[in-house]
Amino acid sequence: MLIEPIRKINVSKQVFDQMLELIYSGQWKPEDRLPSEAELCSLFGVSRVTIRQAIQKLAALDLVETRHGEGSFIKSVSPGSSMTALMPDIYLRGDENAMQEVLEYREILEVQSCRLAAERAQPEDLEALRENVARMELMANADDCKGFAQVDMEFHELIAHMTRNSIIFKIHEILGTILMRAMQDVVSRMGYMGLKYHKEILEAIARRDADRAAALMKEHLSNNWRFLSENEDQSTTDKTDG
Repeated sequence: MLIEPIRKINVSKQVFDQMLELIYSGQWKPEDRLPSEAELCSLFGVSRVTIRQAIQKLAALDLVETRHGEGSFIKSVSPGSSMTALMPDIYLRGDENAMQEVLEYREILEVQSCRLAAERAQPEDLEALRENVARMELMANADDCKGFAQVDMEFHELIAHMTRNSIIFKIHEILGTILMRAMQDVVSRMGYMGLKYHKEILEAIARRDADRAAALMKEHLSNNWRFLSENEDQSTTDKTDG
């Protein structure tokens, strides 16, 4: 069981995200008993309060149940559960259409989010976005694919925040694990091509050019899908030729 040390930023979210990943990767299976609070505190290096918050969030999503005197257990995801309604089965099935569906969703939501971000950005938002792009450049220079994917994801989270629309951000947060997996897949296959677009989107938002920001995000996501489709087709051709 792989658990990473927790950075002292958004600690509660990091613990929740890792626990969610353990469930959906199958490392924690239905009916498995979670380690005790003390064990989880030791593994993650955080307080009991943080562990309880993460477990409560998992319980709210109908993924974990706490049995009096026994501990907390992983629940089976059933068709009627609230989690299934919020977390599409593309997360689990991993078929050829999964990436396309994620990118289609992102294009629908994130293009307009970019427009709103350009209209509503505050100075502190721009500062955070610039810091993010600087870290992304460092990750690319260090050839840190995993780190780049994480910072790339944070870029899109910042834009969701900048819309000042709580529903947009909440949806982004709920689907965070799906989006993160897709982001890691994109970066592993495309490398650091997204950095160019992020720099241009940042400058468009800073100029409050909503049309340009939205157009760049649309081009960015369309380019991702085109690249992945072309490489998938080439891979299929190579296998057929072989």
